[in-house]
Amino acid sequence: MAENVKGIVVEIGGDTKGLSKAISSLNSEIRGTQSELNKVNRLLKLDPTNIDLLKQKEKLLGDQIKNTENKVESLRNAKKQADQEMAAGTEVNQKQYRELVRELTSAELKLKDLQAEASKSRAALAQVSAVTGEISLHRHLWPLRAQEWQPQKRL
Repeated sequence: MAENVKGIVVEIGGDTKGLSKAISSLNSEIRGTQSELNKVNRLLKLDPTNIDLLKQKEKLLGDQIKNTENKVESLRNAKKQADQEMAAGTEVNQKQYRELVRELTSAELKLKDLQAEASKSRAALAQVSAVTGEISLHRHLWPLRAQEWQPQKRL
């Protein structure tokens, strides 16, 4: 989508970059994190109570939210700059402006979805932690019982 928004220059982190380059780098980070998140979700379908996978999902969702927030902020800055240019009488390509607004709307919706998924993930992690915390209290007895159940060697 970043290639759709060209020609608008925005300042990000003190560097002046073309918007398409800035969004492109954010999109590649988002795609990488999303790919890893998909792998974790597939494994969670097989074992939904795996605490390590739930923790990984929580971290990946946090990274994904942070990257998407950065993308939304960059797009908002670009839209604000384009609005200021239009108010000053500078001609802005309307097609590019509409594409920018669509991408901003899309990123904002994706951010809301990620935040909702993160809240569900936190609830699942808390629920599984409560259950596994209770189980882990009894788990320390298993090795002792297993040793007790070993048959005695006859001499």
